[in-house]
Parts: sequence; structure tokens; C-alpha cells
Amino acid sequence: MPKLIPPGRTVGEYTVVQELSRGCKAVCYKARRRDGRMAFLKMYASPTLALPWYRAYIAYEEEKRRRIVASDAQRYCLAPIEIFEAENGIRTLFQAFEYVDGGEDLRSIIRKLACRPTADSWVLRLTFARVFLAALDSVHAVGIVHGDLKPENVHMLPDRAIECGMKPRLIDMDASILVDRRAPWHGHEGYVGTPNYYSPEHGSMPVQASDVFTASLIAHELLCVERPFPDYGASDELISILRRRSAPVPMLLSSIGSPMADQDLRSALRAALSAVPSDRPTARELRAALLGRRIEAHPATVTEAASTPGFRPASTHPQPRRALVLRSPTGSQLRFNIPTAVGRRTLQRLNSLSSMLPEEVLDLGLTADNRWVLRIPRVAAAYVELNGRSISGEAPLRSGDTLAIRPSETSRAAPLCVEVDLQ
Repeated sequence: MPKLIPPGRTVGEYTVVQELSRGCKAVCYKARRRDGRMAFLKMYASPTLALPWYRAYIAYEEEKRRRIVASDAQRYCLAPIEIFEAENGIRTLFQAFEYVDGGEDLRSIIRKLACRPTADSWVLRLTFARVFLAALDSVHAVGIVHGDLKPENVHMLPDRAIECGMKPRLIDMDASILVDRRAPWHGHEGYVGTPNYYSPEHGSMPVQASDVFTASLIAHELLCVERPFPDYGASDELISILRRRSAPVPMLLSSIGSPMADQDLRSALRAALSAVPSDRPTARELRAALLGRRIEAHPATVTEAASTPGFRPASTHPQPRRALVLRSPTGSQLRFNIPTAVGRRTLQRLNSLSSMLPEEVLDLGLTADNRWVLRIPRVAAAYVELNGRSISGEAPLRSGDTLAIRPSETSRAAPLCVEVDLQ
């Protein structure tokens, strides 16, 4: 365990000014950089050198920092400055972020707005929701999943150029996920999240649609009469709720400009709470609904009271989401809508010989532009061939590709052959 750092001590380029908070995985400080600028300095108790994914985590954070600082996301995040190691009793990992003075988190703002008449606070409520979705859209645009959205992780800073007088900063992103790179801690530790703000996918691996689910819950708190679900803890509880009933059509506290725009917003907020990630709007589409831009309902949707629809803005043409299906010669199939690690238990639904396979066999991933790729864990490299060839690293998947999966390295039994179908 690293030592606590007293004010006045220097670590790397930073001199500690004040301890800000302590958690089970990190201690946070206000620090002054050698060039005189202030920084938010995070000292990690975990990860440590003892963990097998420690070095991979540093590289992962470096890539995340590169994407943020090179894009519009820098304006909407607590921007990372650098990640480095220093001696502090033991070799310790630190990460420095920009330091911001003033402002308050969205939780505090929501509580204050609750004490004001809706007629007096509606414009503020709507503007806060819009700028929050702008921030989320900016990180999604560079292939990042926040993964732990909640009002406390949306910090608002004074800015007179914005109607509500504040601009958003998303914080606590050092456990966020890159959509096109597997998180180093996957299979070693779970993913972060917060009770009452989990999505259904938080029990496995959050995706960008998971952020949209949580964003809708936060927008409900700002704009609607009530939240759609009672309090819940783990994602399993939420899944149980969604199996019993879909999210209700929300009731807005006021109008965003017209009956048609209000209906589109209610529908989009409800669609964002679908149990199926691919049925949810994107962050950009949800923001479009908040701005009163026309949203087109899924053709199968007859009314808002029907099953949760999917939505697309009339003015945009997003990359289509396609499900990936693995189909055996007997007709059995597995369907995947989100990135998934596939192990022997899942493959047993296609073939009983799969019980002899390793715990994890395939990693089905999605790139930033929604294209399916196949990754093979090292432990399963000798078991799987794609189109008759072994693969290393990452390979794109297309309809008609064939996967041959042997039940063991030495088995003489015929391999399980499955065909890939993108729908």
C-alpha cells in the first residue's frame, strides 16, 4: 500500500497542495505542476505492479488520453495530462488530470432544482440535460464508454457563454472502456458502476448503449415527473424488472416547444431504456430529441404504448447496427448484439463436445465503426481456426466466414464448424 503524501512533498512534476479524498483504490490530491498550473493528482492503490494487467492498463490509459486530448472530448472531460510511476514507499502509479475550480456536480444541481417551481426552472433543466448529452456524445465519438455515469460524475463549471451559465465535465473516467480494445482488467476484475444507475449490461461488460441507458435515467431526473424504475442494486435486479415490464412512457414536467417534439422526446427517453442495447438511440440521437429535432420511430412501432421502439434522426445516417449470429450445421444458433466473451458454457448450446473447451474460447468485439472482429484468447489459440487458418491478434468477421472449433488440442473428434451471419 503506498504511503499518504503530506502537503509540500513533490512527486514527479507535482507538488502536493492538499489531500482531497480517499477511496479503496486511490487517494486524490490537489497538486501544483512545476510550470505553476494546478492538477488533480490520483495515487493508485490498485492497479499495482503485482497484477498481470498492470502494464497493459498504463498503455490503455495512454491511448484513452490520446483520443481525448486530440478531440472535442477534451472540452467535456476532466482531461488527462499524464500517467506515470514514482517511488512512494513502493513503486506507485499516479495519473494527473486538469484541475478545475468552482462548480458543482449534477446531483447537487438536481436537488436545488427540485426546490424551485418548474415554470421557473424548466429552461435550466432542459439546458443541463442537453449539455450533459453533448458531453457524452463527445466521448462516444472517439470510441469510449464512460461506464459509470451518474449525476455525481457530471461536474458543472461556470461559463457565461452557455444559457444555463455552466458547462459540463465528465469525471472518473480512469475505468472507462475503449470500444475497440479489450479492457486489461477483463477476466480479472469486474467493471465499475453504481446502484440505481446500472444498465442491464453492467453485469458483463458495459457498451456505449449502456451509457445511453443511464443517461436516460439522469434525463428523467431532470425533465420528468418521476424515474421509470424503483431503486435497484445489481444489474440482475434491473434485468428482472425489464423481463416483467418495459419502461413506462415518461411524463415531462413541461414542453420542449411543441406536442410533436414532446412526443418524440418521451419516446426517445423510453427507447433508451430498452432491454436490448441495439434498440436504444445513440447519445447523439437522444440529444437530437432533447433539441426538438424530428426523430423517426421504428416502422414496427404503432404507438408510444407499444413495445419499446428504436429511433433514428431524420437528418442523419448512422452506421447500421448488425447482430452477429453463429449457426451450426444442425440449425442451432447463437445471436450476439453486443461485444461478448464466448466460453464453453455458451458454446454447449451448439454442441455437447464444447464442454471440453477452455473457459473462454472466443472474444467477439466491435470496432469504433460498428464492425465485428474476432479475437482468440491465448489459452484457446490451438482450438480455433477462421476459414481454415489459425489467427493471432484480431481478425474481421464477415457473413459466410466459418469457424472450426476443436473440442481439445489432441481430440480426433470432428471440430464444431459454425457459420458467421451478420444480420
